[in-house]
Amino acid sequence: MQSSIVGAAFLLLGQNQIQEATVVSIGYSGQFGGAAGANVNYVTKSGSNEFHGNAQYFWNGRVFNANGWFIKQSGNPRPFDIANQWAGSLGGPAKKDKLFFFFDTEGLRLLIPQLFDVTLPSSQFETATLGNIDSKFGSASASDKFYRQIFSLYNSAPGASRATAGSFSDSLGCTQQFKGPNGLGTSVSCAVHFLSQRGRSTDDTLVSGRVDSTPRKEDRVFLRLQYDLGHNSFYDDPISALFDAIHSQSWWQGNLIETHTFSSSAASQFLLAGMYFTDVNRLENPSNALAQLPAILNFNIANTFTSMGAFNALAFPTGRPTTQYQIVEDLVKTWRNHKFGIGARFERIDWTNISYTLNSIGTLSPQTCVSSEPLRPAWPPGQATV
Repeated sequence: MQSSIVGAAFLLLGQNQIQEATVVSIGYSGQFGGAAGANVNYVTKSGSNEFHGNAQYFWNGRVFNANGWFIKQSGNPRPFDIANQWAGSLGGPAKKDKLFFFFDTEGLRLLIPQLFDVTLPSSQFETATLGNIDSKFGSASASDKFYRQIFSLYNSAPGASRATAGSFSDSLGCTQQFKGPNGLGTSVSCAVHFLSQRGRSTDDTLVSGRVDSTPRKEDRVFLRLQYDLGHNSFYDDPISALFDAIHSQSWWQGNLIETHTFSSSAASQFLLAGMYFTDVNRLENPSNALAQLPAILNFNIANTFTSMGAFNALAFPTGRPTTQYQIVEDLVKTWRNHKFGIGARFERIDWTNISYTLNSIGTLSPQTCVSSEPLRPAWPPGQATV
C-alpha cells in the first residue's frame, strides 16, 4: 500500500528495516524535461536461515553543544537539550528453508529548547490600568477580576524575574506616545522584556515485524505489520505552560502478499493491505487553560505585549482519523510471443473530520494601549476590540 504518513518525529521506515533502496530522480525521458520529480522504492529486510540482529544507541546533550550567541548575550545560561535515538532488530528462521521472521524497533526522543522574545506589562502600567478600571467600574467588577487574572499570568511567566525595563525596540515600551499617570511614558516604562527559553520532549517509537513463508515451491507468502506512536510538543507558550499545545499521532499499516506460480509461463499475485492513521492537535491541559483565560489575548495589532493563549482555539481536539484498505489480484500469462495480463483492484478510504471546533474560542484583540475604556472579558465567547 502506498502511503506518505510519517510519525510525530517524521519516522517512516527505520534504518534497520531497509535492505535495498532505489531512487529514480527523473521519471520522464529527455524530451519531456525533469518535471516528474523523484520515485523512491524501498525493499525491507527479511529473515534467513541464519540468525542476525543488531542494537544501537545515539545520544547528544547539552555538554556537547555551545550556548547560542543571543542567549549568552542576554545573560541566560546554556539551555538544556537532549537527543536520544535507538534501534534493535533480530531476524532468522522459524523453520529452516520454510518460514522466516524479522523484527525491528526504533525510536527518537528529543528536547530542543525554543527561544522567545517576551514583553510584559510593567508593574507601574498594571497599577495604572487597575486604577483606571476601578475608577469606572469598581474593584469588585468583572473587568477588575479579568485584568488581575491576565496580569497574574504575565507576572508568573518563566524568566519574568530577569526582565529589564522597556521593550526590545523602545526604552520605555509605551507605543503611540502614550503618557499616563506617575511618569508613565515619560520617565517610567510601560513594559519590561526578556529572552525566554522553554522546551518539552518529542517522542516517536516504531515497531515492525515481517514473516516470509514458502509452504511449497509454487507459493511464496509475505506478511508485514508496522506500528508507530508519537507525541510532538509543537507549541510551548512563553507565558504559561497551561497553554502548551501537543500533537498526538499514531498509525499502523500492514500488507499480505501471496504469489503463486502455475508454470514457467503463468503466475498470479494477491495483495491485501490496510492502514489506520490518526493525528490530534489539542491543548495539553484544556480545562485548566480555559479556566485561567477563556479566550485568546492577541496583541499582534497593537504590538505591545506578548500574546497569550495562542492555541486556546485547540481546546477541543482537531484532526482527521483515516482508514484505508485495498485488495488487488493480478494474473499474468505468457504464450508464444504474447503476454497477457488481467487484474482487479478495490480500494477504499474513510476519514472522520473532527476539526470543526477550530477557532470556537473567542479572540480579544487590543488595538492600542491608549483607550478610554478598558478591555472587557469575552463572555460569551466572541471577539472584542478596543
